[in-house]
Amino acid sequence: MRRIACVRIPVPSLAVRFREHPEWTGRPVALIDDKAIVQAVSRAAAAAGMTVGMTRRQAEAVCTDTVFTASNFPEERIEWERLARLLGRYSPHVELAGDGLFYLDAHGMGRLYASQREYLSRLQFALQAERYHARVALAGSRFASWATTFLNPMHVVPPGQDRAALSRLPLHLLPVSAVFQESCRVLGLHTMGDLTRLPIEQLEARFG
Repeated sequence: MRRIACVRIPVPSLAVRFREHPEWTGRPVALIDDKAIVQAVSRAAAAAGMTVGMTRRQAEAVCTDTVFTASNFPEERIEWERLARLLGRYSPHVELAGDGLFYLDAHGMGRLYASQREYLSRLQFALQAERYHARVALAGSRFASWATTFLNPMHVVPPGQDRAALSRLPLHLLPVSAVFQESCRVLGLHTMGDLTRLPIEQLEARFG
């Protein structure tokens, strides 16, 4: 049976910066773009009241000792490719699907590890050794493994249980338009399970 592992590093550009600057740990840090707009914030910055979308001046007013940093996409790409090679120790095929996002073919890995959770633990430990806090999941499809990284830092979906696992997840994780999201909200649909419980005829009539 097909098994796909997902490794997702939250706020990837900021994660790279924290790896390069361990002295920033615990400090308010904000990632800004070339227009000085905040794109991501650390936990300490968020706790101080800083939010994505603020200008640098607004962020400085919220927290005067904020460290401001910017993405370096060429360097980050090299880093993700390096991590993909590292994860290749744990799978015959690793796909770099985006910044800080990897899919691993986990078919047959059960013969090498005591359990599926141990397999995911090894992946997490490998990333922790590189000073990354990754969320990992194992499921029967790419989407299910990616989506369930939002449930827990480490999550195993038993074989054949992808649909049940996805039913608990919020609809905003779906790669659909804002109009569709708003329509679902108006109808009182909040989870993927809410959506799949609607008769298919109603879904087709309303959304096409």
